[in-house]
Amino acid sequence: MSVLNQSGEEQVECPLCMEPLEVDDLHFYPCTCGYQICRFCWNRIREGENGLCPACRKAYPENPADFTPLSQEQVAAIKTEKKAREQKRRNKTLESRRALANVRVVQNNLVFVVGLPVRLADPEILKRQEYFGKYGKIHKVVINQSTTYAGSQGPSASAYVTYVSPADALRAIQGVNNVTLDGRVLKGSLGTTKYCANFMKNQPCPKPDCMYLHELGDPKASFTKEEMHAGLHQVYERKLHNQLLASQRDSNNSSGNSSTNAEKGSSKDGNPSNFIPTTVVTSSHINVVNSSNSGGGSGSGSSSSSGSGKDAWPSLGSSPPAASPA
Repeated sequence: MSVLNQSGEEQVECPLCMEPLEVDDLHFYPCTCGYQICRFCWNRIREGENGLCPACRKAYPENPADFTPLSQEQVAAIKTEKKAREQKRRNKTLESRRALANVRVVQNNLVFVVGLPVRLADPEILKRQEYFGKYGKIHKVVINQSTTYAGSQGPSASAYVTYVSPADALRAIQGVNNVTLDGRVLKGSLGTTKYCANFMKNQPCPKPDCMYLHELGDPKASFTKEEMHAGLHQVYERKLHNQLLASQRDSNNSSGNSSTNAEKGSSKDGNPSNFIPTTVVTSSHINVVNSSNSGGGSGSGSSSSSGSGKDAWPSLGSSPPAASPA
């Protein structure tokens, strides 16, 4: 029985134990019918079982019907050739992985946000319900210590927020993008990750908490630096946002059809009967605006939000969180 091994090479397996045949078993045929098995299974059948060929049910002869043992030189030559093929395969793998140094992979559950006030540059604060916690379950928050953005309002911070659900990450981006907080405009997008240097060297990574990739990412979410400069990763992200919005619209339409009478009753008192947040995806950023069946609703304004339909974030004008840094 021939199969392909992990190196893509064809190898013969024993049909009984499913183990690859040893080099000197490749020419071992114990029965006259030509049914090939390994010598281990042959000895097991002869000495511990009924001694019959599993294929034709004839008794095995004392000596194999057809067996041409290889010389030591032949065995050594075959092993040397096999090692050379394996080394060539490893070199090819290493070469392809080195090319990954120029690749970044978009992480569908990772939000990268810039423009945060320095007072919020704390993972525990950003996890709170009034901030990123409102959009879904958070796995991890990492403050970007290597970059501080300084503008006319003073320095600001950036952070990586990892959600358990990719859909929650997209909702967080839609919720915070273009929100004005303490005089700064927040910008959110999906974060990217590079490959671990040890992975690219085909070596185990010694860091248990390494944040880089140790397996090949989704090709659709992988972009070279040149492709990222061309904005192709943004095109990919917009596609994900549009897919989420389409799913939300389908869900809203489905629930709306099942509760039409209730919605009509609620609209009589002047309240919006079917408020649906609508995201407008442009070439450079994502905006969320409000729409409602009442025709005149524009969303409640807030001093900390520049776009209607956004949940307000606590600003300096409101009571600061108790654990906020000074």
